[in-house]
Amino acid sequence: MASPRDALITALERFHEDDAREQVARARGDEDADPREAVLTRHAALRGPAARERFEEARERGLFEGEELALAAAALRDAYAAVGEARAETRLREVLARRVPHDSDHHAPIALFTRMLAEPHTGRRRAMARSLEGFAPALHAAQRSGLADVEESLEGAGWLPPLAPVAKTGEAREVLQATKDLWTEALARLAHSSKAELETWSDLLFALRRPELGDPRAASRRWRRIAAELAPLGVAEALNKRARVERATRAALGSEVVSLRAPSLPHEVRLLPATIELGVASERDARIALGRAAALAWTHPALSPLARRQEGSVGPALGALFAHLCAEPGAPIVEGLSESEARAVRELASALELFELRTAAASALAQEEGRASFAEAARELILEAWGVDVAPAIAASVALRPGHPERLRALRFAAPLFVALRDQYDEDWWRNPRAAAPLRAACERGAALSIEAWAEELGARTTELSSRLAERLA
Repeated sequence: MASPRDALITALERFHEDDAREQVARARGDEDADPREAVLTRHAALRGPAARERFEEARERGLFEGEELALAAAALRDAYAAVGEARAETRLREVLARRVPHDSDHHAPIALFTRMLAEPHTGRRRAMARSLEGFAPALHAAQRSGLADVEESLEGAGWLPPLAPVAKTGEAREVLQATKDLWTEALARLAHSSKAELETWSDLLFALRRPELGDPRAASRRWRRIAAELAPLGVAEALNKRARVERATRAALGSEVVSLRAPSLPHEVRLLPATIELGVASERDARIALGRAAALAWTHPALSPLARRQEGSVGPALGALFAHLCAEPGAPIVEGLSESEARAVRELASALELFELRTAAASALAQEEGRASFAEAARELILEAWGVDVAPAIAASVALRPGHPERLRALRFAAPLFVALRDQYDEDWWRNPRAAAPLRAACERGAALSIEAWAEELGARTTELSSRLAERLA
């Protein structure tokens, strides 16, 4: 008979694998894909008295030791939260299915948004932005209701030990201050290169999209090209053995990485690419996803199933580090381009890194402060981060996108990690096979190693953030 520890871990792993497989199936558009609610119904016992009894018995008998106890509690908490997340996802889909009135017609919100990003005419672009601003309050309301759904579902998990704080949102203000002058310079360069007056949020996003540059490399070849660039680090080999890119059909601005949690099987890591092309921003998104996938592929299979989780661990930081490389001179993304085009792509990649970093910092601060007038508080912070006018509902929707605290933790260490690896393995360290050792060793430890602990091991200091990013703008 299985011990309460083993029985609980087995039940959690079955839930994670079932949930992950159906997520991939839904992204592919499989006709027989189950909605998440059906998955949660199949594994309802994880939120019942039997799971609680197993957890408490295992804890009392010392079967969960040290960090594994916290990991088990976190996994059970995720199972409770998933009920609210499923309701939140449904709310969001319903809102995004609405049509936005604009110019005597009605449009899908994402379609109008992507059209706005590519519109060079200032008046027409700002008109689209006004239409989206009219839609934004409904989106924000759905996001707030979704958060309430998750909080309600977590009420049943009140018996679990409290989570240890991991989000470094207290450092968000420091990030905004350290990159303030750099962002001012980046804004000036964006205005010059895009020939646009950067006064509103739509102007800024247009300048960051730079549709006239086109896609620096065909999206269909992007994944293999990036993996080949990182082959000296062993990334291509790891991904060939353990990961697979799926053909996703759902409309998505960002890529997803899904672990099927079965290290004995080939291709247990699945990449779900973004289906909306955003040029250099999509290049960064793909690199971040590949970094997360590589971290999962490198996770040591002998670890406890709970410890193989990479959420909150080094995977996002590895992805941010790989994204940092796409602004390097001679990077494959600019091969074959003219000198002026290559410079424009590199400057845009640097501006996007600053934009993502400052957005994550402002959003983390907004979520941390949690004031009653959230939209106005979010507007103040996003206005500070972006330096252009932004409607309160737009700022609130940006600030409530999930994952900002973790994204901030990863992005703020990308430049310092680059400097630390450069100091140890030379200017082009990503072409040095010896540099693979600290990357792989970190990922092998799974949930046991935090982003901050890895940075400390490598000697990466956040004081290097602004100086390294300044190099890019020199």
